[in-house]
Amino acid sequence: TKNGKVEGFTTATSCEYAAGNTYSIQAANEFGGLSEAAKVDTATGVENIEKADGFVPNAVYSLDGTRQTKAARGINILTDGKTAKKVVLKDK
Repeated sequence: TKNGKVEGFTTATSCEYAAGNTYSIQAANEFGGLSEAAKVDTATGVENIEKADGFVPNAVYSLDGTRQTKAARGINILTDGKTAKKVVLKDK
């Protein structure tokens, strides 16, 4: 959703976001049920996350659970071994 209104549906692993808007993402199951909306966090890299709240990730995963060497454009899951965070990286 964009600013509280449905923006669209996709099976892609990344989307474009326009600055100045509030976005949330929901998963849809095969029966059309929707998950609780999750607020989208945007950042330009893992370094920005560390500065924002002291969270120091030691591993990055893609949405399919594959461990990555670094955060990539799109949705990333970062963990410090105790906590996991979803982070969306977009092009500048």
